[in-house]
Amino acid sequence: RVSFSLVRETIKLTRASLAIKITRAFLQPVSIFPKIKSLTKVVLLASPFIIMSEATAKPSGGVNIPEIIAKADDLYTNNKMREAYDVLLPYKDNEDSEIQWRFARMCYNVGKHYEPNKTKAKELATIAMEHIDRSIKLNGGCFHAYKWKGIILSWY
Repeated sequence: RVSFSLVRETIKLTRASLAIKITRAFLQPVSIFPKIKSLTKVVLLASPFIIMSEATAKPSGGVNIPEIIAKADDLYTNNKMREAYDVLLPYKDNEDSEIQWRFARMCYNVGKHYEPNKTKAKELATIAMEHIDRSIKLNGGCFHAYKWKGIILSWY
């Protein structure tokens, strides 16, 4: 077990605005090795930019966020933009920053590179801006969200 005093000392090293988020997120057990159920520990990440716990990994409704992200990233890496867009589309209203910026990225790619209809491309640009802003609102420390906001703004 990790003592609360150790967690408190680590929190002091991070920015004050993240202290509440880190305390709530990381005082929950997270399975480090999913195949070995007995190894459950509290994970405390020192970086203020990475906030991940079992609570964010599997929100209510049984949605497995890491699995969705991995599938979308794999399709994106293999240049299958429309398929990646289709994977993320059902989760576009999810309250996860990682899903939001990836969905905005797919709107950008589909709209700019694959959509021949200019009206539909403009709609996708607007949707991309809405979702990238939502991602930044959910997690202001997400580098990727800011990166894609700049890219989308250059197109928008």
